[in-house]
Amino acid sequence: MHRNDARVVAPEGALPAELCAQVCRSGFSCLIYDHRGFGSSDGSPRHETNTMQQAADYHDAITAAMNLPGVDRNKICLWGIGHSGGAAMIAGADEPRVAAIVLNMPFQSGAYDAANFPPGLLQQVWKDREAQVASANPQPTYVPFGLPQRQTPAAKKVSVHS
Repeated sequence: MHRNDARVVAPEGALPAELCAQVCRSGFSCLIYDHRGFGSSDGSPRHETNTMQQAADYHDAITAAMNLPGVDRNKICLWGIGHSGGAAMIAGADEPRVAAIVLNMPFQSGAYDAANFPPGLLQQVWKDREAQVASANPQPTYVPFGLPQRQTPAAKKVSVHS
């Protein structure tokens, strides 16, 4: 296989830099991006997992990858881990431009995720949801959870590696 024969399209967190470098050394090129509302991409609310919206983001990333120099448009591959794997599955299911999909732990269930939430978090979220629905001017409420967000430079909206 020659470099640029295939293009791997993946959200920023789905293909860590060290893995991306290995994929590139193996003869593939990678287009890495942030789903809207994550990392350095625009969008609000921030850090909201919306699988259907993220599947649409994959479609946009596929279009971007196909328009880069040296790309074989018949060898586009999606890569997704966890919830992003679910989005990749959805995007690839009706995307004729995708030749392959790599999934790692796709689509963990909401019940699985919730079992690992801090005590009281779900009750706080449901109470907030009720308040949002009742409000004439709903505003997103952010609940700190997990590790601090990784900081990425604003200029790094899309990375292309060869």
